[in-house]
Amino acid sequence: MDKRRGGQEHGSKSLLILHQTVTWSLISPLYNDTIHLTGVYISPDENQLQEFFDTLIAHTNHPPHEPHIYAGDFKAYTAKELENHVTPQELRTLLCCSGDIYPAHFPAPPLTSVTVPAANYRGRLLLNKINSLEFIITNGRFPVAPPTLRPYTFFRKPNDHSILNCNLIATHNVPLIQKCEVLRDSVPVCVTDHMPIHVHLDPPTSPTSTLKPSSQSSPPHTLYHFKRLKDKDTKEAFTRTLTEKVSRITPSIQKLHTELVRKKISPQSFADTANSEFASILQKTALDILTQIDPSPHTCTTANPHVNPSNHHSSRDPHKALLQRTIQLH
Repeated sequence: MDKRRGGQEHGSKSLLILHQTVTWSLISPLYNDTIHLTGVYISPDENQLQEFFDTLIAHTNHPPHEPHIYAGDFKAYTAKELENHVTPQELRTLLCCSGDIYPAHFPAPPLTSVTVPAANYRGRLLLNKINSLEFIITNGRFPVAPPTLRPYTFFRKPNDHSILNCNLIATHNVPLIQKCEVLRDSVPVCVTDHMPIHVHLDPPTSPTSTLKPSSQSSPPHTLYHFKRLKDKDTKEAFTRTLTEKVSRITPSIQKLHTELVRKKISPQSFADTANSEFASILQKTALDILTQIDPSPHTCTTANPHVNPSNHHSSRDPHKALLQRTIQLH
């Protein structure tokens, strides 16, 4: 598929936006409330920033008592600017943020007319977002980093440090935070120039550690022998088959995106349909090439008649094989 960017039309082809976001809702029998985690990636050269931040705000619709954390690479300079919704009373326990001190890394002015995709402009949009939602930036606050150890999240040789990554949470959920720290030097520079942020929450625990019985049972997981991709021939066959299937649905996805750009369908409708198409071809390819794992101990489900069931990657030890199937189903 062609590599596309932007949100405008160029010639006869519509272009895709490279900003990305996804939300996970975490549920555990050990805690009272669901925890929502939204991962964010902002492309450095992408326009339509305001539209992307509007989308993030529109999807912050979880109940107030359920913690919602935004985490990711915002590529935004916010320096040490304090969120303007924080009251003097809240500052007694909230503390100021130990941010970036380089003048070049300050956010754009509140009434800026600049809309180019720069880190200063993204910083202003990020501050506008968290102020409208009454969220705060958590990194650099719990605890406040000393002046000699700024919580930089990005490093580029020879000596360029900055804060581009952020963790955000609603102000009323701040009491749940035990610690939020940048893990400096935890990942080699040759792997990534960004530093991970670790946030530790202490949400209210449930009085019991078992799930409440439900009248509805969850559908069984569909599992495939993905370990077979370690075999070179199998991997090539899988890639070839998947590529062919992608090429067949590409025209329909492009047509769907054109309808999205022209606002004939909603973003949610586009996402649901595209996700269904891609999930379908991925599952069909996995079923044809890798075959499906059957959770029962005595059967093997496969759509490929040439695959010998004895060649699967489960252990021949019955007890170990049972443990493998149990882990795969959870």
